Parts: sequence; structure tokens; C-alpha cells
Amino acid sequence: MNFKKTTAVILTASLVLGFTGCNKSEKTAKQIEEVMEAYVDGLNDFDSGAVLELTNWEDDDKDYELVESLLDIDFFEREYGEDLLACDKYIASTIHIDYESSDIQIDGNEASLKVKYKLVDWKSVYDIEHVDEAEVLDSLKSQKETVSIKGKITFEQEKGTWKITKLTNLEEVFAFVYALPVVGYWGPIDTEPSQTDPTGIDPTGTVSEDSYDKAIEAYIAELKAHETGIRAVKESFNINNIVFYDTDDNGIPELIFISGDEEGYSGDLYVYSYNEYLDSILLMLYVPGIVYQAGDGGEFLLYTTSDYLICTTSGGEESLYHTDTVVYQLGWYSDVNWNLVAEYRHEQRYEYDPETDTETYTHDYLLSGTVPVEEDLYNEMFTEYGNDVQQIIIGRYHMGTHRIEYTEKLYPHCTAYTYDMAMSYLSALLDG
Repeated sequence: MNFKKTTAVILTASLVLGFTGCNKSEKTAKQIEEVMEAYVDGLNDFDSGAVLELTNWEDDDKDYELVESLLDIDFFEREYGEDLLACDKYIASTIHIDYESSDIQIDGNEASLKVKYKLVDWKSVYDIEHVDEAEVLDSLKSQKETVSIKGKITFEQEKGTWKITKLTNLEEVFAFVYALPVVGYWGPIDTEPSQTDPTGIDPTGTVSEDSYDKAIEAYIAELKAHETGIRAVKESFNINNIVFYDTDDNGIPELIFISGDEEGYSGDLYVYSYNEYLDSILLMLYVPGIVYQAGDGGEFLLYTTSDYLICTTSGGEESLYHTDTVVYQLGWYSDVNWNLVAEYRHEQRYEYDPETDTETYTHDYLLSGTVPVEEDLYNEMFTEYGNDVQQIIIGRYHMGTHRIEYTEKLYPHCTAYTYDMAMSYLSALLDG
């Protein structure tokens, strides 16, 4: 036997197979790169349809619903208006994705790719006060700094076409659609207060300029007392956590803020109201642990309807996730104590049976913590609240999940301030 000839034939066959494998991998990588290019184009164009066409998801899949809600341009235009939508569209247009072709991991009909999203640093712009949304847009266009967010994309080949099967951290990339820039200092305190509007518990009284000054001084003192906690929450959760809003329509805005421990592991909600009759501020609402880092982190929403102030909070673990809501009736007579008219609780339990490999979710709806309520009645109440939203005061929650307790209405939304912004504003009012 000619061993040299046989060896040469084997080596030649191996080289041919090797080159064929390389060519196939290169072809696959090229196809995935084309999907990536179309994906980035869809993100830049704020086009949910273009992105979803690249996936293998059904319209009832959670990933499908997430992309649809993050890129719902019609919804954001309706809720935000064209001016703010222009800011969102510009931010989306700056998104690009960094990766190397060699980073594409191919395993038969499946592939994965670790990427780095880069986009304009919009948070720094949104934290600065602007006159209007047009000025915000100009600042965004002038912003040279960018932020990076790591993500992973997985693919699967179906009938010769590569489709996206999973996206990670896209909600973090598009966090700007749920954020509002600081635009002017509108609404917190009327610098020319009425001398005829009735005040609180005394319908014959008037809101004087002196009362405004006393309220401002008291609010400054309260904020100073909570400075460390307010700054910690801002740093940990990246939210502006101070709001001024006249929730009870008595002529003097409430002070609303979230303050926590020094480490910023959690934050509590405080709502203070100045009472002219008592010449002091009163703690009208306190919700402990409204945000926290453990588990699901704590989602919340504080808003008003025509008649009520409503606070909803959620948290817990997968085995027991709960949503609690308190409803206060507002009016001139409620200056000393807001009237608590309802408490709701929604408990979602999860169980897994390893023997049958089945997952079970059960839901309980309670009134005042113990009284069972039918799901239809529960949903009817929150639908009524949601349809009558007058003002979103402050919140932190995921949109697009279709939970009945959380309205998808985004506007009108109060301007939320950092500690320094709030103190500068109040001090300026006193000096003026």
C-alpha cells in the first residue's frame, strides 16, 4: 500500500471539508449580519413592525408584546404629543450596536451574539431644566456623550431564514420612552395666589402669600432632614424623586418625595401637606418600601382622578407577588386627614409541579385585605379609575404588561426634581 498517497488523499479531503465548513460558517455569519442590520434600522426608525418581522414570535408572546409597547409610536404621540415624541425619535435614531463577526456563535440551526448597544446619553440631558421640548431636542442633538448597554441576541434558522428568538435588555435601551425631561417649573406653586379661594377646613379663609412662604420654609426644612435618603434613592434607582402638586386642590401644593436608607436599598413615599389652620405641615400619606432592590424591585404609581388620590404598589417574589392599592377621597374638608375610602389587594401565586412539569398561577382579589372580591368587580373598579386619570404624579413601573392596576396613560405627568433642583426652586420662590 502506498501510505504517502493514501495520506495525501486524506489530507486533501480534510482540507476540502474544512474549507466547506468555513464557507458555510461565513455564509451563516453574513446572513445573521444582514438580520442585525435590519434590526438596527427598525430600532432607529421606531418601527415595531420592522423589528417584529425579524422574529419568530406570535402576537401573544411576551417578547412580542414588549417590543410592540416599546416602539408604539402612535401611542406615544397620543400620550406625549408630537414635541416630546420628536425627542424619543431622535434618541432612537442614535442607537447602534457594536459587535464583531467573530463573536457570532453558531451551533447548527441556532446562533447567539453578545452585543453592546450605544446611544446618546439622554439621561444627562433630561435631568437639566429646559424651557420646552424643542430646547430639549436641541440639547440632545448637541450631546456628544453616549451610554452603553450590554445585551444578547439569539437566533434560529427556520426554512432557510434566520430569525431572532430572544432579545435581552431592550427595555433598558428604550427606557427613554418612559422618561420625561424637566421642562420649566410649571404648576407647583402659584406666585400670584388667589385671595378669594377657600382654604382647607375653613371655607371662609383665604390662601395668603404668607401661607405660601410658610409652606415653602417648612418644605425646605423637611427636605433637608431627608437629604441623605433622597440622594441615595436617586442614585440607586435613577429616578427624580421629588414632586410638588396640589393633590387636594386647596391652593397649596403638597410636597411628595421618596427617601430611603443611606445605602439606597429601598425607598419610602412621603406626602406632606401644609395646613394653614394649624400653621404646620402634616404627613398625609406614608408608604414604606415603595421601591426596593430585592426581588422584583417594587413598582408603584401615584395619580389622581376627579375625586380620588390613588397609590398602587407591587412587589414580592415569584411564589407570591402582590399589588396593593389605597384610595383617598379628596376635597376641601380633607385638609387634616384625607379620607381613606378603599384598600385593594391582588395576590398572584405561582406553583410548579415537577412530577407533571406544570406551572399554575392563581389570583385572589381582596378588599380591605381580607374580604374576597370577584375579579370582574375588581377589574371594573380599576377600569373606572384608569379612565378618569387626571394627573400622573409619580411612578415607576413597566408599561405594556396590561395590568389593570397600572394605567398606560403617561400624560399629563408631573415634573419630578432632584434634591438640588427642588431646593434651588423653593429658595428662588422665597427670594422672589
